[in-house]
Amino acid sequence: MKRRNFLRNLGFTGGIFALPSVISETNAAAFEKENELVVKGKVISEGKGIAGVAVTDGTQVFKTNNKGEYQFTVKENADFVYISSPAGYAFDHTNFIARFFVPVKGKRGTLNHDFVLTKLNTNDQQHNFVVWADTQMISASDCEQLKATTVPDFKKLVQQYPANALFHGIGCGDLVWDKFEFFKDYKEAIAMTGVPFYNVIGNHDMDLNSRTDDYSAETFKEQFGPTYYSFNRGAIHYVVLDDVFFIGTAKKYIGYLTENQLAWLEKDLQMVSPGT
Repeated sequence: MKRRNFLRNLGFTGGIFALPSVISETNAAAFEKENELVVKGKVISEGKGIAGVAVTDGTQVFKTNNKGEYQFTVKENADFVYISSPAGYAFDHTNFIARFFVPVKGKRGTLNHDFVLTKLNTNDQQHNFVVWADTQMISASDCEQLKATTVPDFKKLVQQYPANALFHGIGCGDLVWDKFEFFKDYKEAIAMTGVPFYNVIGNHDMDLNSRTDDYSAETFKEQFGPTYYSFNRGAIHYVVLDDVFFIGTAKKYIGYLTENQLAWLEKDLQMVSPGT
């Protein structure tokens, strides 16, 4: 009898103890919902939606619908939502630094953002691009040389082509030599070219005081946006990846592509039309 009473009381008590865990799970779901970010908007040109444009948070990749609309829940670790700029449109930019992204780090709730593009008035099947590699500015004199020598040479090159020739640039890493204050001068030089530039992170563009690779590109991202992305011009699909992996010791890195980038690349390439 005492044993039955004990078991009955134990069962009742167990039910009381189980209740908080149910409440906790409910609260956890509500907390997760509150801390989500849903991003939605359109990719448009002259007020009309552009269908089939890839939109990503660096992990997931989606395509805009027939009205140019997109909507999805952003992954928690995302820093940006960005597009793979479609062929046939000018590269959006801020002072000629390519602007194809919107920062989302730390944001919650709903974010409405439209990517507004300008249709090219010329066929982009024929186009040109120039690579600036290892500008590696470490002194004020380096900055002056970039502006006084490299930029004029660049402009002379462009002037050798027809007036409507399409150009874009790629800053191919080591834009500065650990001197982040010279990013300002690099960007001023880009603005002087009059040509939109995409940029790639190099080992001398990394935050070398970071604990891990996860935070080694914070300054670069503030200046230039995502470290891996894609864009289109004519029939060419360009892909930029970040293969500089910081190992947590100052100035030490290896050439390595993370699984997250490779998984993203697989999804990105699935969006590319056959024959591109």
